[in-house]
Amino acid sequence: MKQNKDKPHSGITDRIVMLLSFAMIVLVIWIALQRRNLALFAWNPMYGNLFIGLVVLSLCIPFLVFLDRKRNKKKGKPRSIGVLSYCVVLLGLVIAIGFPAFEGSFSKSADKKPQLMLLDVNSSRQSPDVGLVWYSEKPGRGKLSYGIAPDRLDTTVAEEKEGKTHALAMTGLQRGETYYYATEADTEIHSFSYFPEFEGGIRLSVSSDAHVGAGTNNLEATRDILAGVTDSSNRYSVFCNLGDVVEMGNSDTQISEQIAFFSPFTTSIPLIQVLGNHDGWFGGHALWRKFYYPEVLRGDKQLYHRFDLSDSIHVFSLDLEWGVESYMADQKKWFTAQLDSLDPDDVIVVMDHAYFFASSTEYQGVPWYDNKEMIDTFHQLFIDHGVDLVFSGHDHQMEHISQDGVDYFIVGALGGEFDDEPTYLSAGSLFRDFAHHGYADVLLKDSQVSVSFRKSDGSVLYSWEKDLP
Repeated sequence: MKQNKDKPHSGITDRIVMLLSFAMIVLVIWIALQRRNLALFAWNPMYGNLFIGLVVLSLCIPFLVFLDRKRNKKKGKPRSIGVLSYCVVLLGLVIAIGFPAFEGSFSKSADKKPQLMLLDVNSSRQSPDVGLVWYSEKPGRGKLSYGIAPDRLDTTVAEEKEGKTHALAMTGLQRGETYYYATEADTEIHSFSYFPEFEGGIRLSVSSDAHVGAGTNNLEATRDILAGVTDSSNRYSVFCNLGDVVEMGNSDTQISEQIAFFSPFTTSIPLIQVLGNHDGWFGGHALWRKFYYPEVLRGDKQLYHRFDLSDSIHVFSLDLEWGVESYMADQKKWFTAQLDSLDPDDVIVVMDHAYFFASSTEYQGVPWYDNKEMIDTFHQLFIDHGVDLVFSGHDHQMEHISQDGVDYFIVGALGGEFDDEPTYLSAGSLFRDFAHHGYADVLLKDSQVSVSFRKSDGSVLYSWEKDLP
């Protein structure tokens, strides 16, 4: 009688274990197909080892169940391996699914406040368009009105189709003019200055690595930086945010928090935004396309762009999250063709998340300084095409490194936790700061470029300028 009761129970246990094991195999395959996750495992051995353990479990459990069934055919034999397999697989699934669920990966997308974006699509070389992007939980048709006075919002644009992601462009803008705008959903009138003149050039602000949601980030420093770069008296044209805007890019909760925090400032200055490694992993790149640069604003590509700020001043934003791991053939072909089309004597600026040259140290045995693959892939290309300035984040510091006429700046100081003091100094490093949050103040002219590192309160840490031929 006991034997008859055990057999159905054993069969059910086996089936449950096999189904859970199959689910874990599917999960492992999904994780492995996300190249951003594989880059995470390469740069962070702890996560890499956890993933290897998950792979081993998903492959070994079915084999253990098979051995268990074969061994326990004899009457009264305990099913120790079967029960253990069941528990191990269940634990693996709880860890693998519970982590992204806890971070909000599967949560319903909440409303996102509006932000201004500099556009690279349908823009002339003299007047890049400015877009307004926001997200509503309830589908609708977005409507935007704008003009040169709060009581003269006489240009209206509207979406043709209902949707949750909203993006509308303000076109035909005149340099030096202040524009006012409001959406139908949000009647508050905002304003921004469109490429205000500053000392005969274009003034940009650049920073990176706010890591909103990390718990170790400094929101006060982030707020001070945003307040400074959006102060109209400083006459910045664009704020360039070079990635890791949140700690977990797969978390709708953190994205909502970040956009809500930034929106009071980023409704008054156009953004150039770059995807960081924290923004893109575990499917976060899909949310980036949804909330930060939606498909309805598609330019050359959603993750890499060319912005012509004038006839002779060009800014590229590239998708380099960890390094060359995300530099796929289509981006490489596009970027090379774009550089080939430009006069090397023009002012050419490249922005991305991952650093090229850097002073830093090792983490878990992995060097976070001079990235050889990045240097081998890009440095000579920059030299050959007359690239003047390169801005990156990733390392949480401010640093200026000059190599072969190309000047590299690391600006990972938007509020993320400071990195450890460097044990390796990059050749050509002219300035390093590991103790202050801040940003780069960039002035671009046809005949000269200058960069200053400023602390979060606006005071200057370091200044540099270079005359152009």
